[in-house]
Amino acid sequence: MGYFFGGFGAILLIAGILVFIAWRPLGDPPAEANLALACVLLAVFVIQAAFNAWQDWSSSRVMASIGTMLPDQCLVLREGAQVNISALDMVPGDVVVIKQGNKLPADVRFVEVSSDAMFDRAILTGTLSCHSRHVQ
Repeated sequence: MGYFFGGFGAILLIAGILVFIAWRPLGDPPAEANLALACVLLAVFVIQAAFNAWQDWSSSRVMASIGTMLPDQCLVLREGAQVNISALDMVPGDVVVIKQGNKLPADVRFVEVSSDAMFDRAILTGTLSCHSRHVQ
């Protein structure tokens, strides 16, 4: 119901009903243009509801796929030892140990990086070729 009556849906429905009333009960003689306009408004009412539902469904799929890109576990240095913890349990100041192919669990500042390090930033920038060899 929210897809039908949210936003301009209620206005479209009321306008369609008013134009339909202007066609037959109030029209003497009935104007076919009013009937056509009423049909168009009601069609737009249904189409906008279907489009809103599809857009909501599509957005939820995209958000679910982004959630699968985030790591569940990460390797951090705590009290001098490497500990495997949930990414949700990270706190500011944790030192994250990153190896080839790892996904980064949060915003990080690189303390030490090898000279041949490459990072794929496509998830952040939206471009396909985003490898960087220079890290500060």
